Amino acid sequence: MPKGPAPKPTALKLLQGNPGHQTLNKLEPKLKPAAPELPSDLNAEALKRWKFYVPLLLKARMVAALDGGGLAAICRNEAMIAVCQREIKKQGLFITSKRSGVVRVNAAAQKLEALQDQNRKLAQEYGMTPSARTRLQVPPVVEDNPWLEYDA
Repeated sequence: MPKGPAPKPTALKLLQGNPGHQTLNKLEPKLKPAAPELPSDLNAEALKRWKFYVPLLLKARMVAALDGGGLAAICRNEAMIAVCQREIKKQGLFITSKRSGVVRVNAAAQKLEALQDQNRKLAQEYGMTPSARTRLQVPPVVEDNPWLEYDA
């Protein structure tokens, strides 16, 4: 298994100005911005997040049809984060065992921490964090140009 950080897509290297002056992959697939297919298994909270993120990512040209799985994972995680937060609000951060009197951390708090860490990593993949966006340089969009539909 390879060590170190995951390789950056060529488009991301170009947006960042290729700071390492590495050889760029000229054969990397280039996907057109497109809305991924809406997963049928999203719950109401995850669906709300999907409907929030997809238009924003499309407008920024940062999502393709192929990205549905990763984006769905972000939305599902955010729905689970909301559940964990409600449980912590209801039960508290610490729970005392009725039988032994031992105080322990609420399992929802532990799950919340893991979900937030996972979501942060996923969000960075999509440029959905302030630090991820500082590394991007997106060229201006030319609206209503029929020639943009055709590749040379």
